[in-house]
Amino acid sequence: MSVNNVLSEEEQLLLYRYNQEDSTVSCPNCGAEVLHYDVYCYSCGADLSVFREDNISSLRDFTVDIALSLKYAAVCFVRELVADPFLFQKTPVLDSFFIHFKPLSAYDVREYLLSEGFIKIVGGMDKFNAYFNSCSDELLSYVLTQYKLNPGSSREDNISIILNSLPENVLERLCSPFYLISDKCREYVEKNMHCILYNDIFYDYDLGYYDSEFKNSADLKEFLISIIDDSLDDSITSLKWKSYSNLLFKYAQVYDYFNDYESMLNYLFQHFICEINPFGDNTIRSKVEISKALHSCIIYAISKYYKGYDEVLSIFSSAYDEVALPKKFIAKKDALLLMEELFTNPTENRAINKHLIGVYGYERIDTKSLKFDDEDQQEKVIGEYTKNHLK
Repeated sequence: MSVNNVLSEEEQLLLYRYNQEDSTVSCPNCGAEVLHYDVYCYSCGADLSVFREDNISSLRDFTVDIALSLKYAAVCFVRELVADPFLFQKTPVLDSFFIHFKPLSAYDVREYLLSEGFIKIVGGMDKFNAYFNSCSDELLSYVLTQYKLNPGSSREDNISIILNSLPENVLERLCSPFYLISDKCREYVEKNMHCILYNDIFYDYDLGYYDSEFKNSADLKEFLISIIDDSLDDSITSLKWKSYSNLLFKYAQVYDYFNDYESMLNYLFQHFICEINPFGDNTIRSKVEISKALHSCIIYAISKYYKGYDEVLSIFSSAYDEVALPKKFIAKKDALLLMEELFTNPTENRAINKHLIGVYGYERIDTKSLKFDDEDQQEKVIGEYTKNHLK
């Protein structure tokens, strides 16, 4: 059984929409639409906490392991909260973040973090100090202008002027609820980096499987590589060439995390070579083109590798030889030229995509008859494709 369940773009969109719908409720006081984790109604000002039931307990009807999902979601969420103390105020960011941890919401994770002592809500002057020391310079300037306060010579001066000039009730209105992260929480995140890697790289794997395999491993890097190895074998055996290509990109992401940029480049090049070939999952792809993101990834890896062109060329040559595709339609020298062409325009991939159309002699093809489930069918499809679509 495959442990790698890659979501299509349509499935991701449906999950995103489901997550948005699940995050909104009606204010019991005025009926306005509010987010499930809002503290106050932005329409009538009602305190929503007095109406809210314990949402975490209501999740027990679901078949997912809520405790495990909470742990992963909390670790990943705190990582984001460290970088952005105002994360709870950014609804679209939260909606897209929790797509990997349904049916949990930001409210569930916040309550879990509070109950475990990982974060705490601060009030009074502690909140005002924390809020303005974390906010942007633009917000400070806005507050100074709005309340006709003369700005100081530095950011620290401006914060001091605001705190000393405005009454507490005004400061309370300006500052939304603010959360401080405990040292206990920072240590917890540091010890559970595999949770963050799940969210960043392995979110399309079954969480229970991923976690149980991690518990049986002694080394994080070996665990991550082995779990991709298992999926890679399954993709090759099942002739799922697009999934195979995506897994090569996961290898690159893992090696990036461990600062092994030579290996990262090797797998990025393998991924690129797969992407310029016409294979999908058990079929021929209807169109062959390169995404803008891949260009950026390869440039980044080369910049981190700190070696010359000859070394990069050697890695590309090895990568070409290691790709497990059943037939390479593009020779190694032509694949290298296409890779170099990828860098001719840093913002658009029109040149290489136009070149690929020329190589394959088509722009879009009907793939209904070009499907295969075993190697014999694959060979027949390749023959039909070569005869009808290649120049």
